[in-house]
Amino acid sequence: MNKTAGLLIVGVVSFAGWARGVAMPASVENGLPAFALANVAAGDLGKGWGEAAKDGAVVYRTATKEGSRTFKVKAWWDAKRLRPPEDTIYLLTVTYKDTASSPVVFYAYGGLGRDLSEVHRFGGTGDGQWKQAAVPVGWDNLCRLPDDPEKTSFAIAAEADLPVASIAMRLATKADEARYNAETRAWVAAVQAKAARPVSLPLEPPKFKAPDSGMVAFPWPVARILRPNDQPVTERIGAPIRIRMCLNQIEDGSLGVFANTDLKGVDYQVGELKGATGALQAEIVRRTAEYCLIKGNTWFPQRLWPAYAVDVPKGRSQWFVFNVKTRRGQARPGLYKGEVTVTADGAKAVLPVEVEVLPVDLLTMDEAGLSMGGCMAGLVPLHDIAFQAAYNQNGNNLWFSSVSPDMALKDGKLTINWAAMDEWLLGAKKRGMTSFVWFLGGDPYGFPRTLHFQRRMYELVATSSGKSTAQAQEDFTQKMCSPEFREKVLPEIRPWCVEFFRQLYAHAMEAAWPEVIVTPFDEPAKYARSPHKRNPDELGSGPWIKPQFMENCAIIREGAPKLKIYASIHHNKADEGIVFLPDVDIFCANCIQEDPALGDKVRAGGKTFWQYSGVNNLPASARYGFGFYFASFDSRGSLCWAYNWGSRFDTASGGETWIYAWQTPFDTIPAPYFEGMREAWDDRRIVETYKKTFAGDPAALGELAKVLDAARASYSAGGQDTVTDFWERMDRPEKLDGWRNQLLDRLVKGKP
Repeated sequence: MNKTAGLLIVGVVSFAGWARGVAMPASVENGLPAFALANVAAGDLGKGWGEAAKDGAVVYRTATKEGSRTFKVKAWWDAKRLRPPEDTIYLLTVTYKDTASSPVVFYAYGGLGRDLSEVHRFGGTGDGQWKQAAVPVGWDNLCRLPDDPEKTSFAIAAEADLPVASIAMRLATKADEARYNAETRAWVAAVQAKAARPVSLPLEPPKFKAPDSGMVAFPWPVARILRPNDQPVTERIGAPIRIRMCLNQIEDGSLGVFANTDLKGVDYQVGELKGATGALQAEIVRRTAEYCLIKGNTWFPQRLWPAYAVDVPKGRSQWFVFNVKTRRGQARPGLYKGEVTVTADGAKAVLPVEVEVLPVDLLTMDEAGLSMGGCMAGLVPLHDIAFQAAYNQNGNNLWFSSVSPDMALKDGKLTINWAAMDEWLLGAKKRGMTSFVWFLGGDPYGFPRTLHFQRRMYELVATSSGKSTAQAQEDFTQKMCSPEFREKVLPEIRPWCVEFFRQLYAHAMEAAWPEVIVTPFDEPAKYARSPHKRNPDELGSGPWIKPQFMENCAIIREGAPKLKIYASIHHNKADEGIVFLPDVDIFCANCIQEDPALGDKVRAGGKTFWQYSGVNNLPASARYGFGFYFASFDSRGSLCWAYNWGSRFDTASGGETWIYAWQTPFDTIPAPYFEGMREAWDDRRIVETYKKTFAGDPAALGELAKVLDAARASYSAGGQDTVTDFWERMDRPEKLDGWRNQLLDRLVKGKP
């Protein structure tokens, strides 16, 4: 994982007095409040708020520019609850004067870190008019303050002094979701239009035989990005959308619309799908691709929003994707047919749809013994975990730099308050997260500043003896850079590190967390890539990284012998990675092309083999790499760098390849890459179902071996540098469906 962006020390805070397992009332309380900023007590206002003032009949306070201006309000939900009732979404109506020339950012405190989290942006016209913004905030992005539990807090940030009058509250509706989605797309487009240099989109006259209609509809392979200047081929225009799936699976339908003339309000509907046994029992989720600018000033279908009507200029194409979701015990095998009807002002097109549901009940990720997780920049709202689980992502990767408990060292005892982590982890487990890897440190190129766990423990020791936190941090850096200490854990913190792991394992078992897997820090094999450092004031990687990682593993073993230890290994050209095998339980590599026998070596050592990779925007790459390619090496789990590590919705300046999902208060919006990733793990589920079905059948298993050999042989460009270019590509993505269908056909045929 190439984490050159660094890590922020923000941490998850604790909540003294809040216990696990607080009862959840069934419905939200009545009497939602309203807040007048002029009436907020001075002690509840953060820095940067002006005095109460009037503009005609409007009483307001000014949030001064260039900073997040926080304010506390009384938590309005049940006093026994840390958060509001589950699945409740509120709509905050913010009355403000639109003085800013770029969108205003609104934050809420959700206990997802020490900082508040962005929930929406609005305004930014700079017209000086009083307006009302609709800001939805979900229950899982609201939380009582740890140091003032009767209250929660919000914040507003603007690039100009912003008068704010009041905030009223009600429950959100479905219409509020549609508005939020539209407003988000609008502010992204507005900001990108201002910030980006003019972007030319080269268009060509239609290369296909165009029908008389102004609208041309055609099926499109979901593994291939439909860019706005792509065109259909003549023989595919009007052809059926064909979907093949199992009894418990999400599968995509994908179509494009080409505009022979300017089209207004293009939208589509998926009609009822009928077969010999009646209507297909499945959920249909319609999506529309949002075209944005990404790094390099390129137009790209970055997000797949819940379906919305979109204008398509003449000569351009628009991409639409819909999910068909079958569920175990509900869908029945058979061939189901229907239509997709595409409409616009004055235009219409129809595409046939055929869904073949096979009599194959796939193993789930958990049943198959597979684990998948992305690297999360802090915690996410819990409804996102449910989405991840539905998309075959049943694990996660958390970082001590942004997710850690509150700790204290006093009277010779280490006390750890796990309450905040309990609340989130148990909520995540309830929604399908079965395990997580906890990275206690970051990139060795930032050594020693990226030793986040060790630095925190040193701060506890140093501050307990009277030093300031700033001095403790500086002392830690100087000590760890010295030849005397760089290869080992500082002796003054070693016993406290052991005690931390003892308490961690005991508490995780007692509290019934998802399985916790720890790693001292990221990519220890970088010890062999020396000298290399990110910043002049850091020591960076070097031979000291190897003994550092090994001693950390020994400390974990001493404190918690049963706690699993993980390592991300990015190189093994000269066995520089396999040397860590005795120290860990899970060996996760992204360098299999350097050493194809690496998985066999790991298994021969009695350890579990995983593989990891990175995001590159291309769904076919995700499907191939995490799917058949990794399956050919029989890795049992994967990590992806990264899940949501970057700016929110506007990634024109970079970072879009470190994000494959965006959270809204209502939903999760996947990138096309996430669709490819989900398909990859469907392929893995098919492989594991095949193995179980035909265990002991050499002929059938031989067919599987041929498929996996072909997948390995199809490896192409990409992933040659496992630090800066680590992803997988194949020679011909069209093979993916062929391999899947070969296995499915054999599963349908069954045992001889």
